[in-house]
Amino acid sequence: MNAMEALYGRPVFDEWAIVGISGSKGRIIYYNGPRSAEFGEALARDLRHLRQHVGNGRLQPGDFEFSREAEGTGFDAVVAMGGDIYLLCNHTGSAFAALAEDPLWRKAQVPFVDLTEAFRMEPLETEAATA
Repeated sequence: MNAMEALYGRPVFDEWAIVGISGSKGRIIYYNGPRSAEFGEALARDLRHLRQHVGNGRLQPGDFEFSREAEGTGFDAVVAMGGDIYLLCNHTGSAFAALAEDPLWRKAQVPFVDLTEAFRMEPLETEAATA
């Protein structure tokens, strides 16, 4: 995440969460961001633009999706980490479409893709992630 910020010149995402999503249920495994108190209550609402990609086996480990429609607390990106575990990424103060319009976004994508490839090569095991 620091590598993305260094290449972009400012934070690309200010909110990162690792969640387990199975069916319509979600559980928070890890959260880092500005709204820890309300994150869990807002999870379903904030996932609305990416919901079709999670919890149904559509994304394989290392696969990712971005949402150009996301604004505010709506998640900008999801990365499949393995099993039913996902990394959710968001910039709570800016729409993803605006972030992606910056020419520096192209450079900042390199460490993001490196991260996704790490999950493709070594997916998380659901049992290990929930133990």
